[in-house]
Amino acid sequence: METKNNLNSEKSMKSFSKGICRAVRILRGFAIAGVIVCGIFAALVLILGEKMVVPGTMGDVDLGAISLKLSEQGTPAFAQIKPVILLELGFGMLTSGLLWFVFSELLKITEDAREGRPFSGNVPSSLRKLGIAAMVYGLLKTVLERILMDQTVSAYRIASLWKPELVKSTDVGSPLNILPFVFIGLLLFFFSYVFRYGMKLQQESDETL
Repeated sequence: METKNNLNSEKSMKSFSKGICRAVRILRGFAIAGVIVCGIFAALVLILGEKMVVPGTMGDVDLGAISLKLSEQGTPAFAQIKPVILLELGFGMLTSGLLWFVFSELLKITEDAREGRPFSGNVPSSLRKLGIAAMVYGLLKTVLERILMDQTVSAYRIASLWKPELVKSTDVGSPLNILPFVFIGLLLFFFSYVFRYGMKLQQESDETL
């Protein structure tokens, strides 16, 4: 009876893992498409320039908590906005590339589970790689967001939008966006250690038997 239940549980796990594998492959495909689309748009912006910008949108400024819509007189030339657009597309490529890596590592884990090896050697290694990726992305995200905000403030001459006698200068703070990613990375490192330790105990148990 117990053997039958174990077989049913293993069959259910394989069936569930198969569905997860299919979903992860689809998501990984979307991530690849994101990298390609952002790369194509960046190339077109470099080649075609202002023709790639929708008329009337160059005056839209997003500063996070504050969004501005500038008049035609206050809108800078495309050459000044171009670095901002390219940075945004580059950030999109980075994010999509990281998602591709994450889904690739998740696919390794789910494929092992589908083959009836949910606690294979790939799991700790994949979790450790995901932890490193989370912390690296958090660092790059924080740095790029700071650079992007500085470029935006400079390109749109934000200080000139206020009365000169009231505003001496403008500066952009550095939000601590990296902290959640560091926490996620450390958590994944911990799970990697737990899996590795559990596999070691299982191996010792099998050798004893």
